[in-house]
Amino acid sequence: MEIERSYRSIGNTLMAQLQTGTINVKPTLESLVPNPAMDFIFVKINTPQAVDIEILIYDARGILVKTEQMNLYKGVNAQRIEIANLAAGFYSIYIPQAHRKNATQRFVKVKE
Repeated sequence: MEIERSYRSIGNTLMAQLQTGTINVKPTLESLVPNPAMDFIFVKINTPQAVDIEILIYDARGILVKTEQMNLYKGVNAQRIEIANLAAGFYSIYIPQAHRKNATQRFVKVKE
């Protein structure tokens, strides 16, 4: 009886966390290097399950300048993104499928 109550309590807690979003079941954008960058950036994305994502890069005016599709495996993924053809300036990388708090990072593209 006591074990059954414990399992019920754990189940209720997990359901509450899923409903409130305190358990992260979405990918998170953990880092972006180098910053500033010239020709490419590496993004580190952690995901609790294999997932296909879209990476969007916006310039400082909020205009979408680059889109990439990526297939991620469960765990930590490192992806290289070419930015050599972007003009020097400030950019934001955004992953719509990521956890809202960890979906955006900024970087600077410099001239050679």
